Formats: sequence, C-alpha cells, structure tokens
Amino acid sequence: MVNGKPALFGARRPGDGLYKIALKVVVPEKAAEINVLSSEGMGHQNKRHIKSVIQQEFGIRVEADTETCEGCIYGKSHRLKFGTRERATAPGELIHADVCGPFEVPSAKGYGYFVLFKNDFSRYRYVYFLKEKSEVVSKLEQMLLTTKTIAFDTQLKNF
Repeated sequence: MVNGKPALFGARRPGDGLYKIALKVVVPEKAAEINVLSSEGMGHQNKRHIKSVIQQEFGIRVEADTETCEGCIYGKSHRLKFGTRERATAPGELIHADVCGPFEVPSAKGYGYFVLFKNDFSRYRYVYFLKEKSEVVSKLEQMLLTTKTIAFDTQLKNF
C-alpha cells in the first residue's frame, strides 16, 4: 500500500512458494534518457543482461554505462598468499586461542563463554566451556598439561 492505495499485488499458486507480482508498466516520457543503474543496485547482474531484460519485458531501450563496479572488481580479484610460516615442531610449542562470549542466554549449566585452543603441532582442538572469562588461564594450563601428557605417552610408545 502506498498512500492508502494498493501499489502492488501478487498471487501465488499452491506449492510454488513465490508470488508473481502484477505490475503496470508506465513508460516515462524521456525513456531514451534512461540509463541502466550501476550493477550494485541490481544485485551485481551483468549490465548487458539488465539491458536485454528491460528491452524484452518492458519494451524500453536503454543505454548501459561503461563504468565498472568497484565491488565487482574486488570480488573478481585474487589475493596474494600471506606467505609461509614455520609450524610448531613439538606439541604445545605454539597454541592458537579464541574466547567467545558472553552469550545472551547462558547454558542450562550457567556457561556463558567458551575457549578454543588449537595445538599447532598436532592441529588438535580443545574446547572448554566457561562460566567466567577469568577461567581462561586455568583452562590453558589444563590443556597444556593434557598436551604434555599425550606427547609423553606417545614418546613412550615409540621408544
């Protein structure tokens, strides 16, 4: 509704899921001056495609501008590699960590955060649920102890 009057109406066949909108085409007086908007407003469609759809569906001839969309340029570009970095050579030598929270609704047990640790050597991940953010240090110590125990057990088996 626009100004209390129906502007668009649509109908849907059972099972289709989409509404087909009934539109009345109003051709402006200066149709020749219409330019195809930049593709950002059209969901990054190809401008030639937009031009042909407008011609076929509405009978309006338009000229597509030759400007290139900045977003399209970035979207089609490739980034260079970050380079290489040395991986850990022993368990627990390099740990990646991330703390998430607080959650809007804590869990049934009252956990409002979680911390994730990733051992760079084994790529094994440890997830601990926390009630307070201050528990991160104790969970890191717990994870390192577990990592050292696993590494020691592995050395014994290989001995």
